[in-house]
Amino acid sequence: MDDISHGRNTVVGAYCLTSTDGERSRKKPRESRVDRISELPDLVLVHILSFLPMDAAIRTGVLSKRFGYKWASTPNLVFDQDSEWEIDDFITFVNRALLLHDPNCKVQKFTIYMDCLDKVIENSLQEDCVTLWLRFATRKGVEELNLGFNDDEDPLQLWESRYDLYRYLLPQFIFRHSSFRKLATRFCDFVTYGVVSWTWLKSLSIGYAKLNEEAIQNILMGSPALECLKFHRCHGFARINICSESLKKLSILEPWAPNDAEGETVLEVSAPNIRSLELSGIWEKMCRLLDMSSLVNAKLDIQMMHQDRNFQYFSEDYSNMLREILKQLSHVENLTVGTWCLEVLSVSEMKSMPTPLSKRRYLILNTLPKKWDLPGIASLLKSSPDLEKLHVDVNPLIMLKFWEDRVFNNYYKYGDDHGESFWESEEKNFKCLLQNLKIIEIVGFDPGHCDIQFAIAFIEFLLKNAQVLEKMVMNVRKVKRQTSYAAQELPVVQKLLSFTRASPRAAVLLVTRVLDILGFQSHRFRVTQFLSVIVMESEPEESHSSESEGSLISEQEEGSYSSESEGSHSPESEGNDGYYSSHDSGANQSVRGDDDEDDGDEEISSRKDSISELSDSILIRILSFLPMKYVVATSILSKRWQFLWTMVPNLVFRFRSRDEYFVNSIDKTLVLHQNSQIKKFLIDFTYQSQFQSSVNVWIRHATRKNVEELHLQFRVGQQIRSSPMDYAHALPQFLYANSSIVKLSLWFCNIKPTWVISWPSLKTLSIGSVELCDDLIEDILLGCPALESLELHHCFGINSLNITSASLKKLVINRYWDSSHSHHRSVLKISAPNVQSLGILGNMHTKECRVKNVPSLFDASLNFELAMQEGNLKDHYKLYHKVVMKLLKSVNHVKALTVGTWCIQVLSIFEGKDLSSLLSNLKFLILDTHLNKWDLPGIANLLQSSTHLETFVINMISPRSRQISVEVGFGFTDLHNFDEEKYWSSREGVLANSLINLKTVKIIGVIWNQPGIELVFGLVKFLLKNARMLEKVEICAKRDSQSRSRWSSLNSAQSLLSFPRASPNAVVLFS
Repeated sequence: MDDISHGRNTVVGAYCLTSTDGERSRKKPRESRVDRISELPDLVLVHILSFLPMDAAIRTGVLSKRFGYKWASTPNLVFDQDSEWEIDDFITFVNRALLLHDPNCKVQKFTIYMDCLDKVIENSLQEDCVTLWLRFATRKGVEELNLGFNDDEDPLQLWESRYDLYRYLLPQFIFRHSSFRKLATRFCDFVTYGVVSWTWLKSLSIGYAKLNEEAIQNILMGSPALECLKFHRCHGFARINICSESLKKLSILEPWAPNDAEGETVLEVSAPNIRSLELSGIWEKMCRLLDMSSLVNAKLDIQMMHQDRNFQYFSEDYSNMLREILKQLSHVENLTVGTWCLEVLSVSEMKSMPTPLSKRRYLILNTLPKKWDLPGIASLLKSSPDLEKLHVDVNPLIMLKFWEDRVFNNYYKYGDDHGESFWESEEKNFKCLLQNLKIIEIVGFDPGHCDIQFAIAFIEFLLKNAQVLEKMVMNVRKVKRQTSYAAQELPVVQKLLSFTRASPRAAVLLVTRVLDILGFQSHRFRVTQFLSVIVMESEPEESHSSESEGSLISEQEEGSYSSESEGSHSPESEGNDGYYSSHDSGANQSVRGDDDEDDGDEEISSRKDSISELSDSILIRILSFLPMKYVVATSILSKRWQFLWTMVPNLVFRFRSRDEYFVNSIDKTLVLHQNSQIKKFLIDFTYQSQFQSSVNVWIRHATRKNVEELHLQFRVGQQIRSSPMDYAHALPQFLYANSSIVKLSLWFCNIKPTWVISWPSLKTLSIGSVELCDDLIEDILLGCPALESLELHHCFGINSLNITSASLKKLVINRYWDSSHSHHRSVLKISAPNVQSLGILGNMHTKECRVKNVPSLFDASLNFELAMQEGNLKDHYKLYHKVVMKLLKSVNHVKALTVGTWCIQVLSIFEGKDLSSLLSNLKFLILDTHLNKWDLPGIANLLQSSTHLETFVINMISPRSRQISVEVGFGFTDLHNFDEEKYWSSREGVLANSLINLKTVKIIGVIWNQPGIELVFGLVKFLLKNARMLEKVEICAKRDSQSRSRWSSLNSAQSLLSFPRASPNAVVLFS
């Protein structure tokens, strides 16, 4: 791997083995080669992926099924926003990757490099995402954190001009994360409000930050194991005093001194226990070293910032500063010196200001020796009598000249040659060359460089005078140029090998490093889009199946019905913005009695906080019943509550507004959610196609946490009126094979499995606003062996439901979606021999339900309506009556029956055609109606046919079906024009024998002051007078706080209590 990344080292003249054209032609065809990568164990593959950036690691998911989500188990998460990423796309990509990361996998390394904060904070949600990601990493026990903000501009200019806009304030929880081993930041501010707790931190790098001395001391005190500390382009402090015994390495790069900063012109450093010191980069401060008594290795590669390179700006202060620094470093064994320092030493040397003697044994020079470096190099060699190893690192990027030639010409008296005359005058002044220097290394030597002659003269001088030299290694950099190596560079190499050597044992080794300067263009495709493809298209591992299409109800229509299922839309939830809305609109209202106002004098602080005394498990249980909007809001109550919400097992998100930022809200919540299992996951909002990938990521996250209840309740926008299923959410293929889901709701989803459906644990399935077909229903039932309840809401495309499943006990058909708006009637045949509960509800448009073969049916609900069509109304009414009678005959063996307003009024139209004793097995009858005049004949008809009825209930709260248009038509009002006040008295003789078994009557939703309350009184009076076995009449009225309604209810109750009763045991109750 190193050979590939850094170039392969070979000795000059060595034989290189290469494959010939014939050998290449004998290679095996690609398809016959063994895929050794895929044969590796999963642990090895994950380890390999951990070395890749996340975008590259994720792209491996397209290689094969096995690679699909291997990246999600990598412990190293590296996110780098380069020029190809827009900030919003990058944030979405990171959020999705974190959501899909294995919840059981620990994060060892977490890296974020992104645009500077002035671009990020355009939206506060984007800025919060950085904090969110850091919270995710710390929750996963991250050991290495790298956080940096980049910019296309020069960081130096950016930092000087607008640094206040670019810093990110590290959140306080970062300072309390004790698992850090390595931490590196860039453009981040360190402001600590408490104790820093970095117990295991060993390496800390701070870049482009404002720090004061107090913050530095807090960091050092909170990092007892810190070994390496680096400051890069920081400011705000004038002294670094390090007393830590563990700290061994200190690096200070390019300290900055703002123009308005007082007292920051000199940086003092005291670190008696460190072993390694680095002072590098462009400095705007003078440096003063104090106590460096334990120092062994030092790097001095600074360059002082000044306005001009002219001599008039060159101050002796630089020379004095450098001499003082070298004096403090005189005891170090290994010293590295850069170009600028060499030039300053050159001026000092030529001005007879010698460098202090030192004990150094290893000297590194970061320069290409040139005319203005020679006196400085000589000065260092003279001051290093014990030098054993000399290393010259020639970096082409630092071959700069910091001062004009006339600065040196005033002192340089050795002619215009390439340094030969200078070295000849210095031959007898180097003690190290006579006694100790044994190894010389020159790295990056370029024979073709224009200034190479100074280096050659220096090499010749060393070989000629180093009497105990054992080895000189020259790492020759070979750069591909237009001129050939043999024509330009080989003569230089031959000249080097011909130099006279003072040491008979000296060996000269020339090593070539091939440096190919390559240019390439990255053809990266958008990883955000790729993630969407992965989530949408990955197929389940165990199944195949057929395809179908889907559909949904519009927002205008959704308020006109409600579902008995928990996973269905309810009208109470409409109009509530935020995460979600509560079904119980009154649940959040405070209830106070009239006497509670006297409690205002009591001190709030004296009241006992019983809630906070509960255990965490109980609090989490309570929070699981709240909407996520309020669950998250509890985090501000106290530190104990701050992250309690992250453990709730139920995640319910409802949005009524069209604000697209809800995607960010859900992402943030899921990233911070800590519970290893999700019991219930519900998302409800107006769906648009751009949310496809986000929804799939959320579903993937929920299924990976073994979700038990999954509710996808999407709504279609009002602007989508034609072909709405083209805009429906396409379910990801991985969802069709899931063993954990027990309850599933799918609204406005395209259900098109390409594999066999496998939901072995599913017990309740609710499908809404979806296009179905008979084959798809059959496939679903085959894949759900434990299914007990099936609800189809507002669906279309089915003509037959032949349900043979032994486990299915409940079937609900709620509204039929007429996608074609056809006026032709069609039939839906239902056969379900094992179903015990059947519901036909809502507007069925022109779809007639025919039920047969339901011998196990115990209760049925006929609470539907059919659409009125053009033509002869009398014929339509006859058809309606025929439909209702067929259904009643099909379910005449049930014990419990619910009948809605529309069906009741159809029976009222043909009152003469009574039901006889058709419902003789019925014991429990519920009428879902507001109870108006045109219901009375139908109610009487039903009571007359139910000869064994024991319980009679009228539900006046929000009936599912609408009233029939009885006021219009073929003279219905003339034929059935009766006095409703005397109606029941006219039916006493007919119904007396039918009420012989009636024991309980319950009327729900009574409003005492509403018009038509007399109909309720008349019915109750009739039942009390004729039901000889009656035991209880219960009137459940709606609560009304108006005093006028209270008086009305009191008078009404007195009237009801005064009615005569046939049963001596009958009681009248009010609630």
